[in-house]
Amino acid sequence: MASSTDGTPPAAPPAGAHGRPGRRRKAKAHLVHSIPGRTRLRILGRRGDRAFFAELTERLSASRGVRRVRANPLTGSVLVHHDADVPALLMEAAANGLGDLVELALTCPPVAHRLREDAVAADQAIRRVTGGELDLATVAALGLVAMAGFQLVWGRRPASAVSLAWYGAELLTRWHHSHPPGEPVGEELRSAP
Repeated sequence: MASSTDGTPPAAPPAGAHGRPGRRRKAKAHLVHSIPGRTRLRILGRRGDRAFFAELTERLSASRGVRRVRANPLTGSVLVHHDADVPALLMEAAANGLGDLVELALTCPPVAHRLREDAVAADQAIRRVTGGELDLATVAALGLVAMAGFQLVWGRRPASAVSLAWYGAELLTRWHHSHPPGEPVGEELRSAP
């Protein structure tokens, strides 16, 4: 390992995508909606990265025509209040280095695709945590049955309790008829359009 002139090792270059030194993967920013004076971007790939959103806010705020930028790292959402029209705003932001951080996608990712991916991930996490004893459908069905019990005991709404119990039992029955115990789950969800 090389060292600097004072005997300390040199600082490592910043890790980028997949831990490769010096390469920084751009996040994909989706234009969720835009009305005159207000535009929302969603950057799901960097949720929870406060430093990234602070830098993004700084770069967007430096753009002419931007009045205020509010970023929520937890949800990956950025709300931009602006005076300029959106194409001019984006060109100005690109000139301020926004393109170094994000790749702009002018469409929102399909909701069904995101939900499908989240369902598969939740199912896999539940199976991993429970050692394969439970899956997402079983947890959802048990949750519905538990809510039915809660309604019966404390809710004073027997009709709601019956409906919740029915939906829980129906979900469990349909899921387990189409997915026998021990069968891997998720491939059909991933391959669905």
